[in-house]
Amino acid sequence: MPNSESSPIDTALVPDFLFPLDPAVFVIAYLIGSVSSAILVSRLRGLADPRSFGSGNPGATNMLRTGDKKAAALTLIGDAGKGAIAVLLAAWAGAEGGSPTTLALAAIGVFLGHLFPVFFGFKGGKGVATALGVLLALSWPVGLAILGTWLLVFVITKISSLSALTASALAPLVWFWAQGMDAVLVPYQVSSVDLASAMHGLRSVRNLGGIITTVPHKIAVTKFVDHMGRAGACIGAINAIRVEADGSWIGDNFDGAGCVS
Repeated sequence: MPNSESSPIDTALVPDFLFPLDPAVFVIAYLIGSVSSAILVSRLRGLADPRSFGSGNPGATNMLRTGDKKAAALTLIGDAGKGAIAVLLAAWAGAEGGSPTTLALAAIGVFLGHLFPVFFGFKGGKGVATALGVLLALSWPVGLAILGTWLLVFVITKISSLSALTASALAPLVWFWAQGMDAVLVPYQVSSVDLASAMHGLRSVRNLGGIITTVPHKIAVTKFVDHMGRAGACIGAINAIRVEADGSWIGDNFDGAGCVS
């Protein structure tokens, strides 16, 4: 068991998080997300600014309140499309030498761009369609399943926000299903005093796939892993531990946006 002063860093496990391409991908994805489909469509079709009526949200649902179904459809396609485009561009860039974090940064960037668009006074939409586009680009079966969930709940309730919340809540389970994962997430509240005994106890748990850690233990748990990826080593804290087939623990940090900033 390595100690806190000499945990080995396996540089082959996680390609360099601070690859120069990653910040650029985040910025470009954010700018793509900042292009508001609803506002552009409303201007092209001579409609009122979607921020001035209904919910005030520049999204497909609010555009539907104008009675222009074509405008709503174009908005939906545009918002989902920019999410997919950002991720696909990041995937292409990653194939040219980017890090695995590139996709995550693109997804976060385009989503934040939609919520806080620099081109429209940082007043954007809720990001439902953009998130759907991201999911479709990352895994189209997951994206379609989430879309189906949203449609089912909307048909039953006629409430767009409830549909989005339900689809979002089920997204992790759908992802596990799509990846063929047979896993259960079991939450445990562990005090700082009991952390060491809890981590040693988890070593004996059979069929343990991994551990998710959160504050205040992200730094303290680093001394219990066998290897650390570059991101975790760079930050000095980890939020996830992957259990390998040989029983070794790999700790890393996936707080991508925080690391870049």
